[in-house]
Amino acid sequence: MTEGGLAHARRWVRWIAVACFGAGICVGLAIPSVVRAFRAETESLDPDERYARALEARYELTPEQMRALRMVLAARLAESRELILDPGRKNSEDLLAERSRVFNRADERIYALLTDEQRARYSKDKKDR
Repeated sequence: MTEGGLAHARRWVRWIAVACFGAGICVGLAIPSVVRAFRAETESLDPDERYARALEARYELTPEQMRALRMVLAARLAESRELILDPGRKNSEDLLAERSRVFNRADERIYALLTDEQRARYSKDKKDR
């Protein structure tokens, strides 16, 4: 190879190295933004919606079941808030017992909206917890 050809090849190698370095910098700057955006989307969901989506994925709920599930979870939240804001509440043990009853009622309602196959899997998952 001639001296001029060797210099030309070295220049190309340098340009390729600089281009790869630049591409790495761009990717390194972009990925954290994408991850933050994804996390912000999922973290902005309230806990009930995250729970609903988890049940939807786990038990393959239909859109009708999802609507019913969201209604059950909204009722559970409303009942829980009423308990907490009740000025006649006697003590924290009563509050915990009553809150447990609210969650058990919601669980029974969730169980009722599932199909037989979904119920079997839901019951098994609850036992495994």
